Amino acid sequence: MRRLIFALSVSGMVSAAFVAPANDSTARSRGATIPPGGILSGGSMSARDNQHIQLEARPEPLLLSRTAVIVVDLQNGYASKGGYRDLRGRDISGSDKVVANTNRILKAASAAGCTVVLLQNGWEPGQRDASGPDSPNWHKSNPLRLMRERPQSRDKILTKGNRDFELVESLSVEQSDLVVPKTRYSGFTGTNLELLLRERNIRTAIVTGIASNVCAESTIREALCISVS
Repeated sequence: MRRLIFALSVSGMVSAAFVAPANDSTARSRGATIPPGGILSGGSMSARDNQHIQLEARPEPLLLSRTAVIVVDLQNGYASKGGYRDLRGRDISGSDKVVANTNRILKAASAAGCTVVLLQNGWEPGQRDASGPDSPNWHKSNPLRLMRERPQSRDKILTKGNRDFELVESLSVEQSDLVVPKTRYSGFTGTNLELLLRERNIRTAIVTGIASNVCAESTIREALCISVS
């Protein structure tokens, strides 16, 4: 049994550790460097086994007619002065660059005929679609917690019908773009996003937006689970 472990470096190179039995002729025929000691045990790499080969990372070709650009939560609440993150004391100084780079992607996507999907995170007034105290979302969602801590902000933070929920004004939005509201981290949970992608035979998604470690990552992981790479 063989395992190939990849780690993406800042330089854009892929560092790959090939872990295999020392007599693995298939691995050797493909030019792999097999570290002494064979298969790792216990799920960790010792100093002896931590030997790497480098593979040049190359992008896979995209069939643009089957590619969608998914923009995650570029809303006033996350990226504008006076929005939820700003009220919470978070640094939003880099938001303008995020929007500018996203607009460059959207311009290219539009010219190439790609599908564009805009995700919007938030809830109905009264947060009746956020679930109640028995839901982990009730306790883990920072916007929901902030509204409970500051009752005066209830129905204002990331709530439909308010500026906080709206997409940032500087985002390049076309009439043909698909807008998908969501109430959880992932753009797929409780939405029709999967249906929209399947209807258009989408197999690849280019994901941008806020925040890369929460909603964007959750959307990417679930996309892979439905065979969208």
